[in-house]
Amino acid sequence: MMGGRGVEDVGSIAQVYSMSKRILFWIVVLGGVAWLSAYFYILFFGQEKRPEIFDDEVVVRIGKHEFVAEVRDTPEERAEGLSGREALEEGWGMLFLFSEPEVQSFWMKDMKFPIDIIWIREGQVVGVEWDAPAPLPTMPLSLLPLYTSPGPVDMVFEVSAGTAESLKIKTGDKFLLR
Repeated sequence: MMGGRGVEDVGSIAQVYSMSKRILFWIVVLGGVAWLSAYFYILFFGQEKRPEIFDDEVVVRIGKHEFVAEVRDTPEERAEGLSGREALEEGWGMLFLFSEPEVQSFWMKDMKFPIDIIWIREGQVVGVEWDAPAPLPTMPLSLLPLYTSPGPVDMVFEVSAGTAESLKIKTGDKFLLR
């Protein structure tokens, strides 16, 4: 037949079209199964397990490192701080919140372990006091050293001594509440 297609040509086009639809269907199905598998794997296995967070705790991030932070935002809570505790668990800290940026001074009254003090203003680390030692139990309060922020701060984050150095936390690092 001249200038036209034969019946055989039309039949083979229909077969190719039908086969293409089946291939596309299986690509979509398998892609969906792969996506769902990846989603559920990440949901159940791909994230590290976090400790339970309570009302007075938040997750904070300094640079690429996350911590669970106990929050202290009243004068009474801030005065108590970590006093009397035996230690802080790895990955934990205490976050002191202040309504306005001001120069803050901390002491180690009744502390039983050394800490790093991280000074924060407007979501950025502005200073670090490395390895503030726990005082001797017999030391008079009048002899306890004061640790003073390098300028006005609106948050102070305390972690176990050595944490800031081992994680390379430094001035300029971003500090986020999550």
